Amino acid sequence: MSKFDLRKYIPLLGAMGYLDDQPKKNEIEVKLKLGIEIQENKNLKLILDDIIHKYKIEHQDNLFEILKGYLNSDVEKFLEIWKYILEKYQVIIYDSKELSDTIINWILNDIVYLYDDNNYNYNEICSNMQKDKQLQKVIFSTPYLDNCDIDRFIISIFDDYEDKKFFDEIFNYIYSNRERYKDYNFYQTIARIIDGDFMILSTEKLNRLKEFLKDKNVSQIICQSFEKAYKECAEDEEFMRKVNEDDEETIKTEKTEKEESTIVSVVGINYENRKENVDKLRINDNVYLVREKENQYDKNAISVVDKENRKLGYVEKERAKEIAPILDKDRKNEVIVIGIYNKSLTKRGEYRALIGLEEI
Repeated sequence: MSKFDLRKYIPLLGAMGYLDDQPKKNEIEVKLKLGIEIQENKNLKLILDDIIHKYKIEHQDNLFEILKGYLNSDVEKFLEIWKYILEKYQVIIYDSKELSDTIINWILNDIVYLYDDNNYNYNEICSNMQKDKQLQKVIFSTPYLDNCDIDRFIISIFDDYEDKKFFDEIFNYIYSNRERYKDYNFYQTIARIIDGDFMILSTEKLNRLKEFLKDKNVSQIICQSFEKAYKECAEDEEFMRKVNEDDEETIKTEKTEKEESTIVSVVGINYENRKENVDKLRINDNVYLVREKENQYDKNAISVVDKENRKLGYVEKERAKEIAPILDKDRKNEVIVIGIYNKSLTKRGEYRALIGLEEI
């Protein structure tokens, strides 16, 4: 029997990569990654030093925090600096995910929060963006748009911004350029709108979305999801219309003589045994309205808890918008139950309770 000679297999083993120096390859990859990070840090510092010098800003070492500070305090200055950075450094921003996140994605996400924190600034920024087509183009042409941040902005201008044409303009541009984005998925945003993420869905909103999508190429799955959501919304709206008609009559007869009472719709009851806690509520029980400013879905969020600190649900979003600023002014959050007018199950299986509350 002849001896096995490994030497003649060396070329084959080499071609298959078995003889590669793996530690060396990993070392090269790490060095390349480190080199990119170093260059990105240099570019960030270049932009930071430029705007600190140009706009005579007190020295800071965080570009995002500078932009965020002006976003909340001085809209004109923010827009001036933001547009300057985007136009002058467009090429290096488009070439870097980190820069695109810092200067575009994270900023758009923070603009959304202005709707709740500073409505004037929110409308002012959106209005300027709507008028400035070049600014729109620069912002939404980066290859590194990110669903996590952009979806919130798109849904916000769809739901909150007064001029609905702005949504059509931005989303049409994104749709036309959808192939250039590395990570962003246009259809994921559509799915989140249909699911009612970050907003209360309605047939009116779905009709607007349908009009926008009529000349777009969308999958059968999205069409089916749309039809299902529309049917559920229509059933819910009809159901709640009838409930509200009944409640108006009930409230007229059961409302106490005290004039400072408030009727709130408490939603989200069918989670975490909350319905059981609501069922235990009685007239004259004390409950508490608790502000949840850090709530990721709604910065006006107000939870309702009983005296044992058990959560009953949340004040309905539209009502919370009215009550949240009052609670934020250090108003007492303890209230008394003066009436439980209706506990109902919507067609979607969501319990709601209309509860009369009064300050103590």
